[in-house]
Amino acid sequence: MRKLNKIALFVAILIITSVAAPALAATLTAEEANHLENVNLHIYREIEKAQLKADEAMAIGDYASLDVIIESLLDKTASLVEAALDWAARQGILAEHNFIDVTIGDRTVTVDPIHILW
Repeated sequence: MRKLNKIALFVAILIITSVAAPALAATLTAEEANHLENVNLHIYREIEKAQLKADEAMAIGDYASLDVIIESLLDKTASLVEAALDWAARQGILAEHNFIDVTIGDRTVTVDPIHILW
């Protein structure tokens, strides 16, 4: 019987935690969410620009410039993400790296938009 009580208590704690944790984490204001969303939109615009530049370079056979385009993209996105994550930490917002794969020219590159923990 004691074992059953312990199991019931454990299950109750799990249920309460699963319901309460998202509610506690979702205290993000509209301004804060908008700020982080704008950073992500900026990152996606940088990805689109890099894809266009890479397509243009490949169309004329300039495969050497792909490295420069990719390096520039990674530098820009890393800078944006680090600044946004620092800002989020100062605001008490739980945010983390969220790596995605994108195609730049004929190469797959891992880029890092922000993921807000709800």
